[in-house]
Amino acid sequence: MKKLRFNKRTTPNSSSRSRSSITSRLSFLKLSTSSSKSGDFGTAEEIHGPLGLNLLYSPPEPQIELVFVHGLGGGSRKTWCKDGDAANYWPKEWLPMHPEFRNVRIHSFGYDSSYLNMNKSLLSVHDFGLSLLTELRSSPLIGRGENAHNPLVFVAHSMGGIVTKKAYLLARQDPECQPLAQRFRAMVFLATPHRGSDYASLLNNILSVTLGARRFIKNIERGSEALEEMNDQFRQVASHLKLCSLYETQKMGFSAVVPKDSAILGYPEEQVAVLTGATNHRDICKFNQQSDPNFITVSNIIGAVLETLVKTVSQRQIEESGQQIRRLGDYLGSLNKPEDDLTSLEEKRQPRSCEWIAENEQFRRWHSLTSHELSIFWINANPGTGKSVLSAYIINYLEKLDQDCFYYFFRTGDKMKSVLPDFLLSMAFQMAEVCKSVRRNLLKLMEQDVRFDKDNAQIIWKKLFTLSIFRAEFHRPFFWVIDALDECEGSISFFNMISKLELNIPIRILITSRRTREIETHALRVQKQFSEKYFIDAEILASDTRHDMSLYLRTQMDSLPVSSEENRRRLVDKILEQAAGSFLWVELVMKEFEGAFSEEQIERVLEDMPGEMEPFYQRALRLMASKSAESRSYAKAILTWAMCSTRPLTIPELQTALILDIGQTIDCIERAIVALCGQMVYVDKHQRVQMVHETARAFLLRTDLDSEFAVNPVEGHKRLAKVCLTYLNSDDMKGAGIQRVGRGPPRKTSPLLNYACTSFSEHIRQAHPRDDMTVQQLDSFFRTNILSWIEYIAGSGNLYQMTHAAQVLSHYQELLAAQEVPMAPEVERIKVWAAELSRLVAKFGKPILECPKSIYRLVPPFCPETSVTATQFGSAARGLKVVGISNSTWSDQLSCIEYRDEKTSTVACGESYFAVGLSSGDVKLYDNSTCQERRTMQHGEWVESLEFSASGQLLLSCGMSNIILWNIENGSAAWKQRVDDKLGIMSLTFAFDDAILMGATSRHTVCSWDVTDGSFVEDVGWGITFGEESSRRPPKKAAFSPDWGFLAVIYRGRPISLWDLEARCFAGYLGREENPAAQGLGTNTSAENLVFSSDPSICRLAVAYEDGDLAFFDAENQTLLQCTSEAAQILASSPDGRTLASGNWDGMIQLFDFVSMKLLYQINGFEYSVKALAFSSDNMRLLDARPSQLNIWEPAVLLRKNGKQSTSAPTVVGVNDLDEGFEITAVECHSSGDSIFCGRSDGSVVVHEAQTGKQVGILCPANHSITVKCLAWGDASSILVTVDTAGDFRVLSVRRDPWEVSETLLKGNSAESVNQILLSPNNKFLLISTASSNTVWRISGKSVLSSHGWPETYEHSSFLWLNHHSNPSQRILLTLTKAYMYQWPTSVQEQTIHLDDPRSLTNHTIRTALICPSTGSIAVEICKRTYPDLFTGLSLFESTMFTGENPTLSPKEVFTKLDGHILHLIGFHGTKLVFLDYKLWVCTVDVNDFDGNSYAKHFFIPQDWQNAVRQLVMGVTASGDVVFVKKDEVAFIKRGLFHNSHIAALRDDVEVTQSHRVDVMPV
Repeated sequence: MKKLRFNKRTTPNSSSRSRSSITSRLSFLKLSTSSSKSGDFGTAEEIHGPLGLNLLYSPPEPQIELVFVHGLGGGSRKTWCKDGDAANYWPKEWLPMHPEFRNVRIHSFGYDSSYLNMNKSLLSVHDFGLSLLTELRSSPLIGRGENAHNPLVFVAHSMGGIVTKKAYLLARQDPECQPLAQRFRAMVFLATPHRGSDYASLLNNILSVTLGARRFIKNIERGSEALEEMNDQFRQVASHLKLCSLYETQKMGFSAVVPKDSAILGYPEEQVAVLTGATNHRDICKFNQQSDPNFITVSNIIGAVLETLVKTVSQRQIEESGQQIRRLGDYLGSLNKPEDDLTSLEEKRQPRSCEWIAENEQFRRWHSLTSHELSIFWINANPGTGKSVLSAYIINYLEKLDQDCFYYFFRTGDKMKSVLPDFLLSMAFQMAEVCKSVRRNLLKLMEQDVRFDKDNAQIIWKKLFTLSIFRAEFHRPFFWVIDALDECEGSISFFNMISKLELNIPIRILITSRRTREIETHALRVQKQFSEKYFIDAEILASDTRHDMSLYLRTQMDSLPVSSEENRRRLVDKILEQAAGSFLWVELVMKEFEGAFSEEQIERVLEDMPGEMEPFYQRALRLMASKSAESRSYAKAILTWAMCSTRPLTIPELQTALILDIGQTIDCIERAIVALCGQMVYVDKHQRVQMVHETARAFLLRTDLDSEFAVNPVEGHKRLAKVCLTYLNSDDMKGAGIQRVGRGPPRKTSPLLNYACTSFSEHIRQAHPRDDMTVQQLDSFFRTNILSWIEYIAGSGNLYQMTHAAQVLSHYQELLAAQEVPMAPEVERIKVWAAELSRLVAKFGKPILECPKSIYRLVPPFCPETSVTATQFGSAARGLKVVGISNSTWSDQLSCIEYRDEKTSTVACGESYFAVGLSSGDVKLYDNSTCQERRTMQHGEWVESLEFSASGQLLLSCGMSNIILWNIENGSAAWKQRVDDKLGIMSLTFAFDDAILMGATSRHTVCSWDVTDGSFVEDVGWGITFGEESSRRPPKKAAFSPDWGFLAVIYRGRPISLWDLEARCFAGYLGREENPAAQGLGTNTSAENLVFSSDPSICRLAVAYEDGDLAFFDAENQTLLQCTSEAAQILASSPDGRTLASGNWDGMIQLFDFVSMKLLYQINGFEYSVKALAFSSDNMRLLDARPSQLNIWEPAVLLRKNGKQSTSAPTVVGVNDLDEGFEITAVECHSSGDSIFCGRSDGSVVVHEAQTGKQVGILCPANHSITVKCLAWGDASSILVTVDTAGDFRVLSVRRDPWEVSETLLKGNSAESVNQILLSPNNKFLLISTASSNTVWRISGKSVLSSHGWPETYEHSSFLWLNHHSNPSQRILLTLTKAYMYQWPTSVQEQTIHLDDPRSLTNHTIRTALICPSTGSIAVEICKRTYPDLFTGLSLFESTMFTGENPTLSPKEVFTKLDGHILHLIGFHGTKLVFLDYKLWVCTVDVNDFDGNSYAKHFFIPQDWQNAVRQLVMGVTASGDVVFVKKDEVAFIKRGLFHNSHIAALRDDVEVTQSHRVDVMPV
């Protein structure tokens, strides 16, 4: 399918203005000017160079900033450029080519030092220095951004050295510039007049009578006071600088312009150098060619200075880059490193072989293109011709040219190395290792929590490459070398991907493969698209490799019994003649020669050798068959493992596997391989067992091969599956995952551990299901070691194997059920565990990855009671226990967001956020991970549709009158366009990598807008332009295909109209009828909705009809594929295009496989109709918008992977009314620790017991008009204070057994919303705090004792009242900057204590504050006022500090190291502060023994618990139970704080992503 392309508009460049110059008798005094030749720069202004800081060269990872500063009368170009020739501009053209400057970013600074200007200049050296300093500070490359710590090195000519010194002195004197001043590390002075110059005095004397004297020239005269003062200051602060001075050795006129005594500072550590060739003042910084000895000296001096700095800088950057690369490795998943493959191939290559490719004209043209454009070079040849060795040579050749080369070797015998996703992930990782801009872009994806299916090549290509890597800044081309593309299962998809690349992407791709018909067809299609200039097709001929084969043979001749050199030559020629270009044949012949002892035997071997590979393999099998029965069984086993293993096994792995397979130990297994099947199998240098070639593999897999050594892949995989399962059921597997801390020395694990854990499911997938032994082994595995297996898989950092196993086991169980295999309980257990594994990944994936051993103790208690994980492994007597939550079965509903006063209109999902349009015109943005609201944006009218850009950074909202593009990061509108109300936009989509916005309108047009500024680009009318087939009636709905090649349009009473947007013509009709084009108006053909699959490779269209039919069409061939009655009205495609979601007015949702068109999943309808559907970007969640709520579903069926389709019946889920209970809005723990009080949204107050979590009493009945806002328990008098949203407060006397209210002691109304309540320690007084007052009530007298407002300087939005821990007669009003002491029960302020916090807390507020009952420590949680979810800080004070002796207090500094780690303070338990960290782990630190280095993590809160609530309401009881409120229920997590799960190390550079934040409510 082709793309619709739009013409790009261009604007003419403004012409540059030339500058006039003065020719006079002053020409001999132009100290830094060059000759009048213009060279390649053109105008005099271009020769001179621009002012300010100019970038000359920027490497991918700059470590040092090198700045060139010109001198008097010079320019940012001309000072450094001999004869004005651009080729001689050495800082730009020559230095970047030297290895010492590989990681050095080079700049040139220009300032107005001309003395020939007619205007009188008032500038001084001070001004020039200030200008340089300002440029450095404001530069986005130097002064700001990620490289704002790079050292600064200066190369200065003449007066430029004085300017540089002045800039440094100014930086040292400015407090705000201290960080920048510390970065000045070295200065190289070229003829700098440190003590002035007599020429400056002469020049100024002449200027004074012509153009006027110049202040900056006076500054560098001999005896200048300004210069002397600068030198005195510089001497005091130059100790840490590396200084180097070069002086001129040739006179200009009657003397040197800057004599040696002035050009040298005379400091002890100063390096002084002189150029070997005679140089005057002007030429000391200009050179004719790179071989100029003076240039070599200068560049070596600069290089030596840089080298010393790089050593110090590199270590820090290496550590930083290493951390980033490790994080990316975890993010991208387990990656196959290709270095081992490269090393093996390099060792096979003979010296001087493959060099012919470097002389190949097509190859030279490909790799030496000067333009930064796409270029593809396809090398094809027959099997066994040495393509892989040639690839290795090309990789080394490019690396020797200092090119950034990334490579991959596809291999059929290795499952992971034969699939496209692994290749793409490996290339992304390799590029990130080398290119900082690529690494930065990928890290941004990771920090935004952008998720993607690691098995879906299309998604990986789109998210990682199209929208991230290819948008990085590339300063030079990068090279991909891809070997054996014919051994890749997705080779055709790869050609489809690169066919969509833009020519301006500087990527050079070299591909080697066989010339199969399939690859040739698609390669030539790409060549036709790009033209032969950008796609080169080259074939390896026998003549190309003849010399390489000859080199190989000559190295082998010494070991052969050949008598003379002449005979050797003839033998080589004969072998080459028979080889016909096949390296593989030559290698096998040489192996045959190993048993020859005479020239005659060699001749006979050569005569007997078949010329083709197949007869050779037949001959090898005959030799193997001639051995003993025992040897044949060994050979058969070795061949089976070599052929069917998912990757090449190592020698120890194979040896262990054979023990379990044939029951015997083969000690000398390498010798056995050579002796038994050496012509088919070999051991490489990494001790891996490999097939000799893919042709041998294909030969043994032939179904017509009549040999006992023929390999039946189904039987082979069954054999390997049994061995893997035997190991997984062994005692060795128990606890084979992560070594337990403190359990003695690490256990020695079996060599087969990794292979059995990662490959058993793949062997089951490819084996025949009817095998009782496999079923029994699986059943035993599920009952014993399944958790150990999960721990091991999680320890690898990637849960792919769990999801893959779940998919395989599900399909395996379906096949067993279809064949009516006996052992029903065992088969049912396979089905249950297949679903369970998917659930465990979806619900607990993140905590399992962070702490793999949590699968044993932490995960089972959070699983539903009836789940197999809970029933088998959740009964630990002393382990974690969760009570109070109704959690009997797995729930697919992750969250429900209700809108009481508004109606939803539409929903859309992006990479990090999802958005909901509301009837009020608001657009609410939510975090994908937490489902918490991030911000609200006002569209201003009913929102018809929402669309995220492919990158997820932009959101488009569309109504009847306006289109608005929003910037997601800050919520601002990038642009707003007014549209005609009658335009009727039916569909909007971002197109062409987010560059264009396309819309289909009811006026029969496709409109497009520029995404950058919203300007109108084009309006294409399909009703007029596309021919006579257009309908006069207005269209109803429209949908674009994912590659924007087709537009499908619904007209009422007509079939679907399909338009080809590339050809701009009518393509045809689509309909349920046999001949849709013949259907007239008014027939029952009206469609209701339609959507294309998001996968462009299948071009499939789903259509929902008004009568409920759901039809699937092949849009490209315009054929009906299937039509069934499904009651579908609303449609949505998953981002990967594999799943279709439908909804209807009865509230039912269905999920279909878009390829097989099979129903997978169904949610039965409930009260509300479905208005809109959207999938999450990772395809794992479905969002449905209903009139007053948004539901988020996470069905396990969305975890399915590519492969065989499911044949089981669809999962049907029933949904009850979502508004059953009333939310718990406030909790308060009883002092005994055995009960808690809960206030609800219906106004009721109830009691829950901690033992069971169940409700055991009602203290206040429901009052549906109010919500309980806060509670407070008074233990001294057994009283409970309740406050509701209406401002009503009550003090209740409570008794237990049973729980009831014995008396209402006080009842009142505050007349405004209550912010906080506080009981005095003796429970006699109650403080009611509102926005305007603080009122103290006497509870027994039911009277007001005192009332006061706020301190004058206090903002009441940031305060908290606390009782003084050691002085019960005092209460504390705590703010960010002060603590005010008040006496109970008066309103008299006794003391003010200033709080001195070194952190900048402007625009922050106090979220909550807690007092430790045992120590009196006060923990204060701080957040930002405007964005409370962006920062959480901690201040900890000791209550004993709040006395009259301390007028100023500071928080304990060590606790500020927890800033950014804390999501919510939960409470105190003993001396431990309990909090929830940003990864949702419940953690503690001991306030008496915290060193700031780490904190303890105990257990996690499930992500779906957090997603289900709007605010976190948590607490900790006196007995150590952690309380979590989940809607209308309370979970008591028991014994969780008594076991440490793991320790989290604290880092100073912690970065907390917004996606981990939620709103919290203090308890």
